[in-house]
Amino acid sequence: MQEIVSGATVVLVALSVTVYLSLMAVLACKLALEEPPVRRAMVPPLLPLFCQNCGIPIAILGFALRSTDLALVAILLIALGLVVRTDTSASLHPSIEVPLLMSALGALGAVALFNVIA
Repeated sequence: MQEIVSGATVVLVALSVTVYLSLMAVLACKLALEEPPVRRAMVPPLLPLFCQNCGIPIAILGFALRSTDLALVAILLIALGLVVRTDTSASLHPSIEVPLLMSALGALGAVALFNVIA
């Protein structure tokens, strides 16, 4: 039983972290490909989104690896993203954001289940 749960946990955590980091790579590439004046105008709206979506996979990894320091850094990144958010901040479309959050919750639930069984 423990082998099945550990395998499923590894798959869910890897999938969730990969999807979040892929999203961050797409946002970073979009920002890098813009012209300098446009880039300077895009940084403040994208900063809260970038902080929150970098904090979530770090939190998943922190809880999966049982690293309180990594989890603390993730929580601080998420909190920073929430604090600097303004009315003009960018946000993801709900059709992208909801599956991302569900994958993160599934990964954290799998980590919790593995910690209970192991």
